[in-house]
Amino acid sequence: MYNTVFIYPQSMFRTVLQWVIDTCPTADPDTEVVCLAKRTADGDGDGEIEIIAGFLTFKASRAEAERAMGPVRDGRPAAGLKAEAFCDPTDLAAQYAGQRAEQPAGHRFCSDNVYVGNGAADVPALLEPAFTTLPTARSFALYLALNPTSRRLPSPAPAADMALSLQSDHYVALYAIWEDKGDDGEAGGEKQEDNKEDARCTGWVRDAIAGVERHGPGSYLGDADFRCRDTRYWSPAAAARLREVRRRWDPDGRICGYLDAGDRSGVEGLRNEFGWLDVVDG
Repeated sequence: MYNTVFIYPQSMFRTVLQWVIDTCPTADPDTEVVCLAKRTADGDGDGEIEIIAGFLTFKASRAEAERAMGPVRDGRPAAGLKAEAFCDPTDLAAQYAGQRAEQPAGHRFCSDNVYVGNGAADVPALLEPAFTTLPTARSFALYLALNPTSRRLPSPAPAADMALSLQSDHYVALYAIWEDKGDDGEAGGEKQEDNKEDARCTGWVRDAIAGVERHGPGSYLGDADFRCRDTRYWSPAAAARLREVRRRWDPDGRICGYLDAGDRSGVEGLRNEFGWLDVVDG
């Protein structure tokens, strides 16, 4: 495994993300392509936001990695580039260690995600408000480029096919991370400040997703909190098939299902419908 990254200032977000979007379809197929927004340092959240284009290529040798990443480096936006690393060796242990360091214990987390539709007119403009307003030092925003893999999935998937039936070229996940300062049951002024921070950080995630979700087919359930937002996680046909299988093999609901608001879903499972449509229709 070899890691290539290019780091830019926040002001270049639209340029960098558009380059990542344009590069992904012809990039080496053994490469994970992402665009991240992160702050430069820990602390009170005032660190500068940087935009990071990352290319993690799963090659057996550095020579193979350099051949795969050469066109990417040649095509990168040169103006404004703050730093870069080209084909640095890494492995899964190092990748997990980095994740643990950036998402440490003793903190609170709020995340949500959305697939942006392939027909969205200007994806960078749509995502810019979320990627340039990170609420704390450790919070980050992730864009995962899925094209062309996303184009291989039939839509809608045959009923007998796998449940993964909803995808797009653009996957976006937001992670608010802030310090956990004590017991939720603690009283006093410090507790009130903790509540304000909770509301600020969760509000950033909710508001940012609300500004994007109407432009896509749904969300990935692995990064979702079913108690907070209704959306689609499967195609209608796949969702119907999941309900059918569950009713047939677990009619009494002995196997735990999805923890939605009030834990009401039961054997029927999630609605698999857009919550924002309820607001519009109402």
